[in-house]
Amino acid sequence: MTRTPPKIDNAPGLIWRPSSKGWEARWQCRTDMINKGFTPKSQRMWEGLEPTEAEAAAIADGCTRLQDEMKIFGRGGLPIANPFDGTLRSLINC
Repeated sequence: MTRTPPKIDNAPGLIWRPSSKGWEARWQCRTDMINKGFTPKSQRMWEGLEPTEAEAAAIADGCTRLQDEMKIFGRGGLPIANPFDGTLRSLINC
């Protein structure tokens, strides 16, 4: 096993841990968001010796998606759209 973990750019929240298969790539939530109740706290993204280019892209995309979800949660979530009740007024409000 190599002592230096693989490098993947543009993967926010990515941490590497040694594993029996080489390295484990995990996305790690910020502590302040965990304390506010965000889940998952961490998520395994990949495990092996060296990710392929496609695997590295999938890791970066997964980390970015989870990071974006965490940030939306931190801002209070997505705004709730006004429900459409069949009236012109509710359609305009939607």
